[in-house]
Amino acid sequence: MACAVGAFALAVLLAPPIPSGRGEGGPATVVILGGGIVGTNAAKVAAGLRARVTILDIDLDRLRYLDDIMPTNVTTRTSNSYNIREELHLADLGWRKAAARDWPTASTWSPER
Repeated sequence: MACAVGAFALAVLLAPPIPSGRGEGGPATVVILGGGIVGTNAAKVAAGLRARVTILDIDLDRLRYLDDIMPTNVTTRTSNSYNIREELHLADLGWRKAAARDWPTASTWSPER
């Protein structure tokens, strides 16, 4: 098991960053709603692939904790309608744990909305 984990870690270190879907050539921008267990793990995976990650959550204590444990390419913001719209406008990928009527899915979301 340790050999597989080491091989994966080496592959992540040597892999190029996830490309931006906007053709800009920089790393991808990922937005994650919710800093719970699922959101935290999604952020760790995306950050490991060198994406710029933003986690939005309403719990300020959780955001402080995530600021302490996450790498430098992960930022946190309080979750409100203004911040969500602003971050989604800049994002290449949005992630959420539960489906919501007004939150577009990955297959239907586009930056033009």
